[in-house]
Amino acid sequence: MEGGVKLLVNLTDYLDTGLFLDHRPIRMRIQKEAAGKRFLNLYCYTATASVHAAKGGARSTTSVDLSKTYLDWARR
Repeated sequence: MEGGVKLLVNLTDYLDTGLFLDHRPIRMRIQKEAAGKRFLNLYCYTATASVHAAKGGARSTTSVDLSKTYLDWARR
């Protein structure tokens, strides 16, 4: 749980967890400033920034990544 948001973190079968811990301050800032805005997340990885934007009241979010694996993860 981070900023009132449940995030899917994989601790078993990937080399990475799906979450960059050092990006937490920017995710919190996005959540704080997102109300009423449209949010575009390019190279979104697992789209945690988009989730925080939505939690912060963004009018819409769009997440883009070349990896089908990470886009599928983001949808969950």
